[in-house]
Amino acid sequence: MQEAVEVIRANKYGADARARILAGVQQISQAVCSTLGPAGRWVLFDHQGLAISTKDGVTVAREINLPDQYENLGARMVKAAAGQAVDEAGDGTTTATLLCHAIYEAGCKAIDEGAEPVQLVRGIERAVKDVVGNYDLAAKKFSGGILESLAVPCSPELAFQAARISANGDEGIARVVSEAVLKVGVDGALTIGDSYSQDHSVETVEGMQIKAGYAHPYLITDVQRNRAVYERVTVCLIDNRINNADEASRIMQAAIMAAKGKSRPYNIIVFCNEIDKQAMENVLTNKLRRESPIPIVVVQTPLWGDARRDLLEDIAILTEAQRIESGRGKSYEGLTANDFGYAEKVVVTATTTILTASKPSEFYVDKKLNPYLDKLRTIINDTSLRPDQIDAAKGRLAALTGGVAEIKVGGTSIESVRQVKFQVEDAIHATRAAVSEGVVPGGGSALLFAGEGAEAAVCVDDDVTDEGRGYWLLLGCLQRPIMKIAENAGHNGEKIVQQVKEANAIYSGTDRGGFDAATGAFLPDMIDAGIVDPLRVVRAALNSAASAASVLLKTEAILGRETTNQLPVAGR
Repeated sequence: MQEAVEVIRANKYGADARARILAGVQQISQAVCSTLGPAGRWVLFDHQGLAISTKDGVTVAREINLPDQYENLGARMVKAAAGQAVDEAGDGTTTATLLCHAIYEAGCKAIDEGAEPVQLVRGIERAVKDVVGNYDLAAKKFSGGILESLAVPCSPELAFQAARISANGDEGIARVVSEAVLKVGVDGALTIGDSYSQDHSVETVEGMQIKAGYAHPYLITDVQRNRAVYERVTVCLIDNRINNADEASRIMQAAIMAAKGKSRPYNIIVFCNEIDKQAMENVLTNKLRRESPIPIVVVQTPLWGDARRDLLEDIAILTEAQRIESGRGKSYEGLTANDFGYAEKVVVTATTTILTASKPSEFYVDKKLNPYLDKLRTIINDTSLRPDQIDAAKGRLAALTGGVAEIKVGGTSIESVRQVKFQVEDAIHATRAAVSEGVVPGGGSALLFAGEGAEAAVCVDDDVTDEGRGYWLLLGCLQRPIMKIAENAGHNGEKIVQQVKEANAIYSGTDRGGFDAATGAFLPDMIDAGIVDPLRVVRAALNSAASAASVLLKTEAILGRETTNQLPVAGR
C-alpha cells in the first residue's frame, strides 16, 4: 500500500523564480485586462455549475486559480493588489492588475540586466509618492501629488458620468446610482433590491447604517459579496455580554418564538456588547446544521459606555425593540415577543450593518418616534453641553432621519437582474469615490499626464543609479492603461499614446485631453466630454499595484510544495 508523503522544497531561485511568478502575473493580467475600457471584452467561466459571463474585473480575478503552484503564487499577489484597491476605493481592480503586471515585468527585465532590487524598488516607491501624494493620518486620506493637481470637484453631472462609465455605459443604472448616492451622501446607507418591473428605480425607506459588521465570517450568506443578507428579520438588542452557549440558546429560542407568534420567518439579528467563544460556537452550530438551520447573524456593538447605550436605543426606536440589559433584572429565559423588534431587511458586511425598518404606524410616530427625535434636537441646541456631545447628537439624528436609499433593479430574468446588480454595485463604489475626492481625466489620461508631470522631479543622477532606474520604470508604466484601452478597441497602443501627447500640446497643454476608445476620436478635454475616473480609484489602483509589484521584485526564492507517493519501507 502506498503512503503519501509531503515534501517541502525551496526549489525556485533567482531568475527561475521570477520567470515563474511573471508567468502567473501575465495569465491573470491577460484575462482581467481584456475587460478594460469601453471596447473591453467579456469573460466566461463556470461558477458552481453555472456559466457566468462578466466584464467585471474583480469577479474575473477571484475566479482565477492556476494549476502550477509557482505561477499561482504570482497570480495570488496580483489578486491581493486588486483586492486592496477595492478595499480602499471600491473599484480599480483592472487598472491595479494591469499596472502590477507592467511594473513587475519591467522590473524583472531591469534586475536581469543587473539592477539591484532594493534600490530599484526604492525608486518605484519615490515615483509613486510623487504621483499620488502623502497619506494624511488625521484625515485618513491621501493629499497632494500630481494626480490631485489634475482633479476637479465632482458635480452631479460628473457623478452621473462616473457611474455611467463604471456601469459599462448603461445610462439607466447611472441615473439611479448617482441619484441615490447624491441623496444619502458618500457615507449614507445604500442597499440593492429587486424591482417588480423591468425598470430601475430609487426609493428612500426608514433605516440606518451602523459602523459594525458580523462577529464571525461563517455568518455570511452571500459568499461572493462577503456579506449576510436577510429579509423580514427579528431584531434582538442585548446591552451585555453573551457569556456562554446556554445564554446564546435562550436568546435564539426566544427570538424564534417571537417570530412564530407574529407569523414571520425566524431570521434573526442579534446586537450584543461581546460574545463568548463558546457562545459563538453554539450560534454557528445552529446556523450551519443541515436540518432546520437557524438563519442568524450576530453584530458586536462598536462603542462603549453611554455611546453604546445611545446606539442601541437608536436601533430600538427604529425597530420597536427593547434594549435588554442586565440592570433590568431580566433573564434570557423570560424574554417575550415585546422585547424583540423587526426590520424589513438587514445587510451585514465585515464593517457595516444596514437596517431597513418597516414603515411605522402614525400612532408610533406621534407617541414615540417624534418625541425621541425632539429629545435629540434639544441636546443639539443645548449650548451648555460639550461640543463632542452636540456632534454625537447631530450624528444620531442624521442616522435616524436620513433613511436608507434602496436601488430597485429590474430585468427580464433572474440571471439578467443578477448581472445588473453587479454593475450597480460597481457603479455605487465609483460614484461614492468620485463625490468624495473629485474626478480626473478618464481613459488612462490622468496617469499618462501624471507620469509626464513627474519627470520634473527626477534627480540629476537618476539616469545612472538603480534607484533612478526604478523611478523612470514606474513613470513608463503609467502609460500602459491608455495603451491597453486603445488595444482593446483595435488600435495601436503606442501610436495612440504619442498622438494623445501631441494633441494635448496643441490644446495649450491642459493635461485634460485624451482618446475616446468608443468613437476613436481625440478629445481636447476628457472631463468636459464626461470621460472621467474618480481620483480615489486611480490613486488606490497605483498604490496597491506598486506595493504588490515591489514585494515580488524583492523576492529571490519560492518555497514550493510537492507531494510524492512512496512505498513503505520493508520491515516497518
